[in-house]
Amino acid sequence: MHMKDEERKRWFQWEHKQTPSSIWEWQEPDFLQERPDTDHIWYTLRKQKFLLWNINKILLNLTYILRNQKQKEISISGNIESVTHIEQLSHTWYKDFRKYVKKYFPQEKVALAKMEKDFFDKKYEVIFANSSKVEFFKDGTWKEVDCKYSTVPEAVIPEAILRYVKATYPDHKVVKIEKEDRGYEAKLANGMKLEFDNKFNLIDIDN
Repeated sequence: MHMKDEERKRWFQWEHKQTPSSIWEWQEPDFLQERPDTDHIWYTLRKQKFLLWNINKILLNLTYILRNQKQKEISISGNIESVTHIEQLSHTWYKDFRKYVKKYFPQEKVALAKMEKDFFDKKYEVIFANSSKVEFFKDGTWKEVDCKYSTVPEAVIPEAILRYVKATYPDHKVVKIEKEDRGYEAKLANGMKLEFDNKFNLIDIDN
């Protein structure tokens, strides 16, 4: 049995007075007692719809918070003049990477060292004054070495990959190398990308 137009209008007028913050405190309208069998079903359905609307709004807000949280970062000075030596960077998380940077990039000046974090992971990165950068895993091992205007130090490159590049592309140096789940990717100065598996077998070439 359908409600009459007047009854439906009363329902919508009552519903529009409710606010999202009052969803947990909804009170049954007085006129619900007039026709409990039909109106109660309508009331229950409308309340469920309104509750789902609120849940959706909460999920959207949570997504927004997570996205903003990921963009936040903790950094150690972007002033090249004030951060010229690795010893000046005394933050605890950075100490794990000092030996690596001092060993493979002893002549480079640090422009920025930063830690980006979200709810699930942290990203550690060191950027040098010449625009080269190194990204680390949280255990202190390198994840990516990107030398835009120079070359990746040979001591950084796994020996098997270095041998292959020297034998196959003797005129081209490695300018970027990255560790991936399935292996490594090395980018040469000519733009060519070489992919290796975890046993250093060549598995793909991207021109």
